[in-house]
Amino acid sequence: MGMRDFTLGIVGGCLTHQGGIAKSELYHRRLAKHLEESGRARLRVRIARDFHLDYDGRLKGILSEHRLDAVLVHTRSVFVRKASFFVTGVNGNEYNYYLNPFLFRRGRHNWLEEENEKFSRRRAILRRRIDVPQLSAPHEAYQGEGHAARVGGIAIRDLILIAGSLVGLDEWAVRNELHSLAIVRDLCRELDLPMFVLGPGRRPRNYWQDRICRKLDRRLERELPSWSIPYCGLPDVYDSSGEEVYLPDGWHLSAVGHAYVAEQISEALWPSLEPELHPNHV
Repeated sequence: MGMRDFTLGIVGGCLTHQGGIAKSELYHRRLAKHLEESGRARLRVRIARDFHLDYDGRLKGILSEHRLDAVLVHTRSVFVRKASFFVTGVNGNEYNYYLNPFLFRRGRHNWLEEENEKFSRRRAILRRRIDVPQLSAPHEAYQGEGHAARVGGIAIRDLILIAGSLVGLDEWAVRNELHSLAIVRDLCRELDLPMFVLGPGRRPRNYWQDRICRKLDRRLERELPSWSIPYCGLPDVYDSSGEEVYLPDGWHLSAVGHAYVAEQISEALWPSLEPELHPNHV
């Protein structure tokens, strides 16, 4: 019997189509090559778009067009923006600062609804003009803002993240990720679809962002076994050869990083898929 095709849905971020990385070096391409060369399966990947939707909505988008054998959900490190005391809505070259809508509403989890509306239902605390192009997605404002603006030598972005952590918004951000994962978990159970979770990357150039990423990683490592969902963390800044896996920007992965992710997934997740890869195996 020849190898079977195995279709994996991926709900994540730019890691699957990252600019500046050759297609053959992307982690899922490396993983596919490894699985085929080892005679285990021909991996077919279906990638979720619709970044304005939460995990379950994006998965439903894939399922409306493709049949899947399993789904991989990547909890992206960009989630740290949810932990800021102030949040920003970008309008052209103007940043509007708002109190985090969940500062006093810790039981609510409709972050994407607020962010997609650029927090426009909230009252702006401060407006600041800055010479940047219009950004294509609300969360990109978080990536591009705050590098130059400093108070007492500390970047404004870090100050509002520190303030958020002091009042517990980092904990809320972690709970919000778990809430979103629980919804897609229930959907996968209903569909009898195997689900796996890839942990957030690190932010090695920024202590406060990295601290929150590591907090989510530890929580997922503790929580997901009780859900019977395999988890693959990405805790390392350097691979086994001592090469850094991140680009100088401190949050995108290098080609070395993609190889690291493929290796981690292969070791941590794929062994649990042997019955699905070989359905006649006894």
